[in-house]
Amino acid sequence: MRQDAVTLQRFYASPLGQAATRILSGKLTDLWGDARGLSLRDAVVQMKLVDAEAAAQALAVELGRPFVDLNEMFPDDSVLDRVPRSVVKRNVVLPLFVDDDCLLIACVHEPEPE
Repeated sequence: MRQDAVTLQRFYASPLGQAATRILSGKLTDLWGDARGLSLRDAVVQMKLVDAEAAAQALAVELGRPFVDLNEMFPDDSVLDRVPRSVVKRNVVLPLFVDDDCLLIACVHEPEPE
């Protein structure tokens, strides 16, 4: 049975969900993650426990960030050159648009400030 990200977030915020997280994280890391140098998110995708989109949505919920489906949103051409290519490649980010003088980017991982 598939669960939406909000339902899963509520579960994992509960005491039972936190215990499950500790147990599953340890087991998954033991079985897959550390051996291959993968994050927990990437490990569960590689093990085909969830698809990549569900894992990305769950990460966005965990980080308190919005999820953007890049199949449905295209970057504004005028912002693509606002971020140097070296920064884009190193951080795997994509400038999307400017809102209230703030450049919004899509990223695979939580970016480090530069």
